[in-house]
Amino acid sequence: MTDLLLGADLWTSTLRGGAALLFVALGVYLPYRAGALNLGAEGIMLAGCYGAILVAAKTGGSPWVGVLAGMATGAALAGLLALLALGLRANLYVIGIALNFAVSGGTAVLTGILYGTAGTITTPSLSPLPHVGAHWDQGLPWLGQLLGSQTVLVYVAIGAAVATTWWINNWRSGVVLRATGTRPDVVQAQGFDVRRTQAIALIVGGALIGLGGAQLALSGTAQFTPDMTSGRGFVALTLIFVAGSRCGLLIPLAFAFAAFDAVGVNLQALHLPTELSAVVPYAAVIVLLVLVARGQELLRRRRPAATPTAGGPDEPPQPPQPSLTADLSISSQEADRL
Repeated sequence: MTDLLLGADLWTSTLRGGAALLFVALGVYLPYRAGALNLGAEGIMLAGCYGAILVAAKTGGSPWVGVLAGMATGAALAGLLALLALGLRANLYVIGIALNFAVSGGTAVLTGILYGTAGTITTPSLSPLPHVGAHWDQGLPWLGQLLGSQTVLVYVAIGAAVATTWWINNWRSGVVLRATGTRPDVVQAQGFDVRRTQAIALIVGGALIGLGGAQLALSGTAQFTPDMTSGRGFVALTLIFVAGSRCGLLIPLAFAFAAFDAVGVNLQALHLPTELSAVVPYAAVIVLLVLVARGQELLRRRRPAATPTAGGPDEPPQPPQPSLTADLSISSQEADRL
């Protein structure tokens, strides 16, 4: 039992899976802060997986070509989403949800056309991403195996999250992005194009989501299986709602989910039903949401009561209304930087 929870294999899987989810969470977070919530992250991630494997298989098996293809696929789908929602005024949420179904079915159809099967895509020419520090385990048995068996994208994901947190809080362009989501009138008055900012955030975010798909498909066994994302795009939506304005929280949240996912897989060694072990990470997400909602409710109760409104002395004060963007507003000093 100890090996199931403390073994290097479990934490190796945690870092690999957490990096993929972190890329996706960052890709959803950027347009979210710009006021354009991307509900198509699940489909874009799956398309990133598919594009990475397909292009790598067709071009000699280079995983780095696959990584670029995954990013390009994600950016292209996010660009289509931006065109339909921002350019043609379609409903962003409806288009995002439809994209998830379209990619899920489209990858199966395309696989059947190209390979004559709707199942797994894998060929002998496909190579996974190389691991950094492959010989680190000689001096550090546990830690060396853990860190040395990761792809470079694991460290890129963590660095990207740290850099995004710094940029969005300290750079003028980051303030513009945040203000676009909460004060678009101020942004427009300062001469910035709100839709252009949202479109750029969606496309850059799509590239990050596609990169997460490439990490998922190429970090271990280089292959594509139908619906291999297993709801990670929707989990990323949960993570950004929990993180709110604290982008840095995405790092521990992503790796915590990946840890529960890895534990669920390891529990199969105890001969538990596969369906039961697969529920573990998603049950953890539900518990997390309940705890966050409970914490927000306690904070609201501790706030001083609002003063009565002008409707009369007998009219009870109105309680504050909960909002997903309640903590995303910019300060007056940040507004002056626009």
